[in-house]
Amino acid sequence: MAEKVKFGDVGKEHAFKKPKKWIYVSKDETINIRFVGHQEKIYQNWNASLRKFDFSETKGEKSSLRIMSLVVDREDNDVKPFCCPASVWKLMAPYGSNHDFKISRSGNGLNTRYDVKSEGETEVSKEVEYMVKCTLEHYSLTDIFVNKVKWKLVHEPKDTISRFDMLDIR
Repeated sequence: MAEKVKFGDVGKEHAFKKPKKWIYVSKDETINIRFVGHQEKIYQNWNASLRKFDFSETKGEKSSLRIMSLVVDREDNDVKPFCCPASVWKLMAPYGSNHDFKISRSGNGLNTRYDVKSEGETEVSKEVEYMVKCTLEHYSLTDIFVNKVKWKLVHEPKDTISRFDMLDIR
């Protein structure tokens, strides 16, 4: 029999935990990731009226450079978008994209510090590589980060239609 509850009280347990769609390094947290696909530059700007960060392809007056990419979150092995701060990107540069990285964050605002450790060279399954390749054929990183298009991991390449098929000429 179901347990009776007081209105508005769900207790300490929740029926389900919503999965994270993006991966982000929160304060005093460590993430373990592996880059997949390609990376692109993007700029992050603080929108004071909405009190949140927005992304743009063009550099603004007080923009922060970020590197956008898809990564494998080693906690659950899901592919997620990751917006990497430029300072973190520079710390990873000596190792290359074929490494797993543990990234930790401490502090807030201008006092934010990141610690990056390589976990060594790792492999990503051919299946994951293929799905990321297909996904990036369907969605650009700009669509995912700037235009906030709802995306999903794609298992098949984008269909291309020839001009002759469209015109039914053959």
